[in-house]
Amino acid sequence: MEKISQPPDQKKRTYSMGTTCHYHGRALLHGGAKYRPTGRKVVVFHANVTENYRLYSRSHFVKGFELLLLLIADDIFRHSPLSSMTYLLITYTIWFVLITRLFAPFLFNPSGFNWRKVVEDWKD
Repeated sequence: MEKISQPPDQKKRTYSMGTTCHYHGRALLHGGAKYRPTGRKVVVFHANVTENYRLYSRSHFVKGFELLLLLIADDIFRHSPLSSMTYLLITYTIWFVLITRLFAPFLFNPSGFNWRKVVEDWKD
């Protein structure tokens, strides 16, 4: 039996939607809607762990950990006789968004899995 996995495009889409929603929400709540020039060039660089955390803490990590805490609390306090597999299938999309929020900034980081760069990042 083949394993069914999510295509990388779906993970990237969920990741970019999270970023877009965060910044649109900030603009609506705090009035930060203004033009910010981005330039025309695509710059690919490796961000170390601290820079990655600084860039995506509010938009991805905090919301991912909030979802994790809510799912754990739901699992502890629910009173329905669902098995673990049934619970996982019902909450599959929430788990998918949670995993995407927590790990996508590292997955889409250039050279994120290069062992030498990972060791250098943790030495900082």
